[in-house]
Amino acid sequence: MPESLKLILNSKLVGYIVGFITTVLLGVSHIETLEEAEKFAR
Repeated sequence: MPESLKLILNSKLVGYIVGFITTVLLGVSHIETLEEAEKFAR
């Protein structure tokens, strides 16, 4: 396997992982803010 192909695959994989982690973190914080908003709305 050429080194350049390895680098592309690795960066793509890293991109997916970073994107996944970011989505999870944003999702969790979004859920928390929704719960906070509901508390204030009551």
